[in-house]
Amino acid sequence: MRVPAAGVLVAGFLAVWVGFGSSDVPDEACPGLRETYGYTVEMQWWPPGTTRCEVTAPEGRIVGSETYVPWREWATVVLFALAVLVLRPRPLRLLASLALFVAGLAVYFIGPQPW
Repeated sequence: MRVPAAGVLVAGFLAVWVGFGSSDVPDEACPGLRETYGYTVEMQWWPPGTTRCEVTAPEGRIVGSETYVPWREWATVVLFALAVLVLRPRPLRLLASLALFVAGLAVYFIGPQPW
């Protein structure tokens, strides 16, 4: 099961890198965002999946910036890959694999939100 687990790991990290599954940026995502201010969101090359948000005042001055590193998404990918790695047709291994899969879902859906 090492090859399928490695495949899940690589595919998952690539999905995080290109931003698959990341939500739209809400107003509170960027520090100091007000009604008349604008903001830009850019994907960073390293670390994979990192997003940088800059808030600009009407006169063009940058008033705040925030960098988001997708720790939650990376942890989810690792837990899913571990679930595939321990998967065997034995009751204890099936239970461990299911527990890791559920833990991955919990990290993604219940864990702290990115912004």
